[in-house]
Amino acid sequence: MSTPTTLLQTPLTDLARAIDTDGLAHHEAALRDVVAAARRAGLSPVLAGVLGDPGQPDVARLRAFGLLASQLAALGTPTPTTGVDSPVAA
Repeated sequence: MSTPTTLLQTPLTDLARAIDTDGLAHHEAALRDVVAAARRAGLSPVLAGVLGDPGQPDVARLRAFGLLASQLAALGTPTPTTGVDSPVAA
């Protein structure tokens, strides 16, 4: 018997893929939703602060997103992010 390898598709995985494609700046509204959900769940205020601050380096924000998203998913915490922001036309 083989182990399933399909990942569960969630709004957070959709957002992660969109960030990978478009960058953080195109998804600030969705990131604010993740920050709000993390704060409601009592997760790290430091990680939430880094993710929510566009002035922080992208690498720090990406790491904060990854940690918070995995913690929210582990808790089964619903996020209000039901999709991703449309990328801004350049």
